[in-house]
Amino acid sequence: MVVCYHSGVWNSAQKNYSTVKKEVLTIVLCVQKFQGDLINKDFLVRTDSKAIKFIFKKDVKNLVSKQIFARWQTILSCFDFKIEPIKGSENSLADYLSREHLLKKPSALSLIIDLHDGTPTRPATATNITASTVKK
Repeated sequence: MVVCYHSGVWNSAQKNYSTVKKEVLTIVLCVQKFQGDLINKDFLVRTDSKAIKFIFKKDVKNLVSKQIFARWQTILSCFDFKIEPIKGSENSLADYLSREHLLKKPSALSLIIDLHDGTPTRPATATNITASTVKK
């Protein structure tokens, strides 16, 4: 069940970020936007970016943009989430929406929050955060 959508455009500095930086920033901005719903919940971040999973495991001192990634890691450390890779072919709507030349607009941030009721869902955006109750 789709609860809401969030989107935005990159500011002038963010437009110059690398693709990986933009993908990580998308997660940070979306988690911040929905922090009231996500805090103290386990949730999934579904993305077709293979690099994101490894960015969060790297030691910040090895990253070129130490300060930015350190700040983002600090923000995200308050949340309990896992990153789940998805195939780009299963994420075609997000892929389509993220293409600047198709939209004739600046790069857009996109997210869908999908409350998981136990049935499989197909992600509709590049980054899909799913809040779910985890049985222990």
